[in-house]
Amino acid sequence: MKHSHVLRFLLLLLLTFLGPGDVVQVQEEVIMTISVESEHINVYQSTGVLVQLYTRAGEAVAGQEITFITDLGTIDSRQAVTNEHGEVWVTFVASSQTGVSHITSSARGLSETILVTVSVSSFQ
Repeated sequence: MKHSHVLRFLLLLLLTFLGPGDVVQVQEEVIMTISVESEHINVYQSTGVLVQLYTRAGEAVAGQEITFITDLGTIDSRQAVTNEHGEVWVTFVASSQTGVSHITSSARGLSETILVTVSVSSFQ
């Protein structure tokens, strides 16, 4: 009961300061996906990393900065901005170290991780 009085008060306060032409927008929930061109690469090779950001309604989220980190190898850009399609591509480059790389993208409080296995090719 006490919370409903507080909510009514806050709503009344908000409506008091809104003019007839003002619009209150609530941010839609945003979805982030991450994928790679290849989940298995050899040392010193690279693979593309794609991040897509869109609303639940399927609309692209353009102009959003995405941050990238990895624990094995390097990413050619630690930050990149989504295009008009809500997409951003970066390149993961493996070093001489073998193992599983965790590539993580972050934006707007969201975080997604994908794994890339780095090994030594048996075809040399």
